[in-house]
Amino acid sequence: LDTNVLAIKIKYYNDDIMLLTDTSLNKLNDGNIQKIEDLSDDVSFVDITLDKNIAEIKENKSKEIKNEYELNFINDENQKVNIYYFDDTIKSMICYDDKVALNFGSQIEFVNTRGNLVKKYTSLKNIKEVQLTSKIATIIFKDNIEIISF
Repeated sequence: LDTNVLAIKIKYYNDDIMLLTDTSLNKLNDGNIQKIEDLSDDVSFVDITLDKNIAEIKENKSKEIKNEYELNFINDENQKVNIYYFDDTIKSMICYDDKVALNFGSQIEFVNTRGNLVKKYTSLKNIKEVQLTSKIATIIFKDNIEIISF
């Protein structure tokens, strides 16, 4: 591991440590470092707090698939990837357990780690923040709060 990197987030999982730096995603086990992925300029969000998965959003470079962005779920154990495609730029990505909330500003898409859309929420007002648990989401606006279940 390069000494000129900034550690952003650390996650302990069984006997492994997942380390997210400003340049790469790494797995540490018994003193060995395994680089899972270099983070390129097309990666806009990364989160390592999901249960057994890493979530990353990057620009879709494939000419076969017309969506502009992809949400990749990378399994911690076997590096299997599940993908969810979408078109709009997101405001934030919130992760909890096996779900991700993609906040588009006035719409939220809830996606599970298998890459399936679980629920879509649309509002007439701008969404300030989203808080997520395994069964409910709290959607915070400037002047009120809404709670929805999955």
